[in-house]
Amino acid sequence: MQKAASTTAYFYCLENDPRKNDCISIYRGLLSQLLQHCQDLIPFCYEKLSSHGELNLTSLALAEKLLKLFIEKIPKLFFIIDGLDECDTTQRTLVLTFLTSIVERWDDREPGKLCVLFISQDFPDIRKTLQTATVMDLTPEDNKNDIKAYVLHWSNKIQQKYEIDDKDIDFIKESTLVRSKGTTPCGKRI
Repeated sequence: MQKAASTTAYFYCLENDPRKNDCISIYRGLLSQLLQHCQDLIPFCYEKLSSHGELNLTSLALAEKLLKLFIEKIPKLFFIIDGLDECDTTQRTLVLTFLTSIVERWDDREPGKLCVLFISQDFPDIRKTLQTATVMDLTPEDNKNDIKAYVLHWSNKIQQKYEIDDKDIDFIKESTLVRSKGTTPCGKRI
């Protein structure tokens, strides 16, 4: 038995970038990636935009309709929305409400067809909207080994390139690892 192919689309929100911190930007970003996987839908999407008088997708209702179409067509779909806390509360609510409702509808018909991963700070409005979702809290301890491996890798490259002695590179590694925990070497919060 062969597994159904899956498609992943992601979006990274940025607080100070108006092109990356609202609902329509998230939807446009997801749709542009999905179009690459379903190029046969390009004429249909173009027709829908034209019939709504839009050169660029600005209508939330149309964007949601198009997302539903792609979700219907793609056998297994994953959305990753990173930095949702970078959007204001109204925009977060729009995204969360729409995507969670679609996931719930599909879970009733075909569980696992659509999965959405929201990566965010723990804000009350987000936690409230995602009451029934699985939530994973990440702590600094969860990232400790990854950060250490990253620092060791790059410190070795830097040491070789700039011929830094062992004592100095050890200081650089230790300082970087300590600061990654949010403290200075003397223990003060930064």
